[in-house]
Amino acid sequence: MNDQSPTRDERIEKLKGLGSSRKRVEDVRFTQGKGNYVDDIKMPGMLFGDFVRSPYAHARVKSINADAARALPGVVAVLTAADLAPLNLHWMPTLAGMGFAALFALRPASEPLPVLLGSVIGVVGPPLILVWLQRQREKVP
Repeated sequence: MNDQSPTRDERIEKLKGLGSSRKRVEDVRFTQGKGNYVDDIKMPGMLFGDFVRSPYAHARVKSINADAARALPGVVAVLTAADLAPLNLHWMPTLAGMGFAALFALRPASEPLPVLLGSVIGVVGPPLILVWLQRQREKVP
């Protein structure tokens, strides 16, 4: 809560029932350019993560050679599914077997979701590689 947020008692007092409009106190700071976003946070030594995503809707990944990316200036680390597997970090548990896992990895919905895909691509856009950079890359229009 912030300074402009009403107290719990004030909110209860103003309840008008289902479907009634509510005054949004957070909008003013965003419309006046005073809002804070995660992208505004700058800390010394902060790294920026960027995903390389699959441009293909259906594909098999034969290999990923990240050596050229690792050699670029400002690149701190390049992670693939093969890098995460020995650390047992390549799978992410899902809540109640979300259908997301089946969509991204062509697996049954009850299985966990891969953090980075490494073998089979089922849709356009799942992450294949995570690159950690010392500075944020320029936005591509």
